[in-house]
Amino acid sequence: MSTIVITGAGRGIGLEMARQYLRDGDRVIATVRSPDHAQTLNALGAQTFFVEMADPQSIAAFGQAMAHESIDVLIVNAGIMRQRDMRFSGIDVAAWQECFQVNCIAPALLAGYLLAPIRRGAVRKMIALSSGRASIARNTTGSVLMYRASKTALNATWKTLACDEPDITALLVHPGRVRTSMGLAEAELSPEESATAVRQVIARCGPQDSGRFLNYAGETMPW
Repeated sequence: MSTIVITGAGRGIGLEMARQYLRDGDRVIATVRSPDHAQTLNALGAQTFFVEMADPQSIAAFGQAMAHESIDVLIVNAGIMRQRDMRFSGIDVAAWQECFQVNCIAPALLAGYLLAPIRRGAVRKMIALSSGRASIARNTTGSVLMYRASKTALNATWKTLACDEPDITALLVHPGRVRTSMGLAEAELSPEESATAVRQVIARCGPQDSGRFLNYAGETMPW
């Protein structure tokens, strides 16, 4: 049995990954923002914590709660997308800062707090769910400015984590276009399909993959 920490596990891909890991007999520690989501996860058998990724103190409290744990896999899934139609002529600074806090700074803080628990685990994997929109090479259409920038920053952060912490497997995974509240109705993957594929990538990856950016099929994504 492995201990898996999943942030943003209240719905979508995070909830489905929690469900699948629990079904397979693993222990799941999940972070949520809503009591309703906690009830669902608790009923499935997860251990839940209320963590607000926009609040560094909330992240610190969770880190303290995990201080004596042994964690095998951290999956940073929590993320937000705000103002898809934002243009350079109308930058919302507060929204931009919130997006960077949740999508980039929070994962970095969390990684720092959980390094010791991860090192005590048998697997030692830190996984961040990125996005195809994080790829600079693939950006030929523009739009979704704030989200793109925050996920590209996450990629740089996680690559640096891989370089700075060679005893940890730090991997970035693009989960595909998924039919969730953040995704689009016409997206090709269901949360179940994406979660299953991402879990397979996580299971297969090892130290030789640290610092890579892969998609849900295990294929290399362009930076």
